[in-house]
Amino acid sequence: LQVLDAAAATAAPTHNHDEGIKGAQTVALAIFKALQYRYQEAALNIDDILNDCVEFSGYDINMPKASVINRFDETCQGTVPVALKIISMATSFEDAIRLAVSLGADADTLGAIVGSIAEAIWGIPSSMKRKFERLLPEDMQTVLKDFHHKRPHSNNLIDTCYAGDDFSNETWDLLYDLDGKEAYEQQLAQAKADHLNKRNIMAQRAKARETW
Repeated sequence: LQVLDAAAATAAPTHNHDEGIKGAQTVALAIFKALQYRYQEAALNIDDILNDCVEFSGYDINMPKASVINRFDETCQGTVPVALKIISMATSFEDAIRLAVSLGADADTLGAIVGSIAEAIWGIPSSMKRKFERLLPEDMQTVLKDFHHKRPHSNNLIDTCYAGDDFSNETWDLLYDLDGKEAYEQQLAQAKADHLNKRNIMAQRAKARETW
């Protein structure tokens, strides 16, 4: 895949080691797989995304929490599997970041890896995004805007943390179509049902923490 070649090329200058490159490729693969799903469907297919990453990397992501909490490990093979484990238990972007930081030790590195994958799955809450984007220098804001403009599915990567309205763009478009009132109501009802289903799935996923 082109994404794996690109990940290797960008990692080589700073992580020119087989394990370092594999770690970068695994993270890139997780993001790529998440972005292949349509609007909000990535959160319902986290297990499939992670299974592809584990199959590619050979990582064991079933490590006990005691083995990683407050433990520094600068290697990719000691960090990326932990990031994937956190994603497997998280229920939203913010939840994933909180889980990563709560482990202590090299929290900034782990948080960066987890955050990059979590954004592709859930998106970033708009209120949070506005706050941190204002803190960036102007040149970095330009880079960020260019990146969001050019990447695939950029329009769909919005807040999907299930804290508010998360209906599809097609649903809202129908609101302005007088001839589409019935179709709008049908989509609205389906969107609400999907919303409830997602909340139930995320609740079940969160229970995995009880045995970690």
